[in-house]
Amino acid sequence: MMEKVIKADEIDKLKEIPVVFVLGTGRSGTTLLQSLLDAHPNIVAPPETKFIAILYPRFSSIKKWTESDIIDFVDSLKMDPQFVEYWNINWDLLLKNLMAAREVADFSLICKMVYYQMKRDKGDVKLISDKNPLYILFIDKLRVLYPNGKFIHIVRDPRAVINSTMKTFSMKNYIFNANGWVIQNSIIESDKKNNPSKYFTIKYEKLVEDTEGTLKDLCGFLNLPFNEEMLTHKIPDMSHNRKFEKKYLEKIHKSLTKPVNIESINKWEGELKAEEKIIVEYITGEFANTKYGYNTNVSKRSTGIPVILIIWKMIVFNLWIGFTRFRFSNLSFNLWYSKKFKKGRIGEAY
Repeated sequence: MMEKVIKADEIDKLKEIPVVFVLGTGRSGTTLLQSLLDAHPNIVAPPETKFIAILYPRFSSIKKWTESDIIDFVDSLKMDPQFVEYWNINWDLLLKNLMAAREVADFSLICKMVYYQMKRDKGDVKLISDKNPLYILFIDKLRVLYPNGKFIHIVRDPRAVINSTMKTFSMKNYIFNANGWVIQNSIIESDKKNNPSKYFTIKYEKLVEDTEGTLKDLCGFLNLPFNEEMLTHKIPDMSHNRKFEKKYLEKIHKSLTKPVNIESINKWEGELKAEEKIIVEYITGEFANTKYGYNTNVSKRSTGIPVILIIWKMIVFNLWIGFTRFRFSNLSFNLWYSKKFKKGRIGEAY
């Protein structure tokens, strides 16, 4: 952890450190990948929050930061329940560091400094990584903030994603979730088509089957040397909140307590009901097979398939996207909404 206030030369260096964003639907392995990245001695990859998306409408347009703006920014961070739960921040030091950079700051640098606060004992930081499934809806904003930023797209078999989502969260509507898998990956693929050099695509199954080979290829894309420490992923430090840490590791990301393994690849086969599997494959099959080579049933037979319900859930998911983008356009409304609906829940699927 940084014990001293950041110096001017370190701020100048921080400006040049590239940022990469991990994109993928919930339960696709984004947390596992982020923890593997964080094990690299030159990468800062803290637990997920969505503070960039939350604070973007309030702070991104500030050209010259005042002391009042810095204080307001830090206070706004404290209002985000996920940030407080997941990150063990030295608030006093963060405030001092942001004040030290105020004269040369813009929103992108301010955000980098928040990430940099989590470097702990890492000396030579060469890359910052952030991840949140929700970032799929804000790729355009991330690109504005970090024009030279890169994206890692991790994709997983939709049947495994839907099965894991239903088991982990209260989102039991597999038709809604299956539509979400297609729509969200389609959004990524659309941006990837326009910016192919900015993307590196990873299949979850390959990541756990050939972790070293996959990470070596990824490090090449990130212009960093592979480090063997990446093969042993790091468990996020949540010692500041032991109660939440226990729930986080036992309910949401239990796999982080084990070495990388393949045991979750085909769990869905014995856990998805026959009807669920048929409908999930009906919705996702063609896209999953064509885009990512998953061996799914791409039959478009509609016998016994609730086509009207599927179409309705697709509309509902798109409405959810529209509402989510709307609520994140207003800081006060978004924080109120998040607190109201987060109460009593552990983690979020999206």
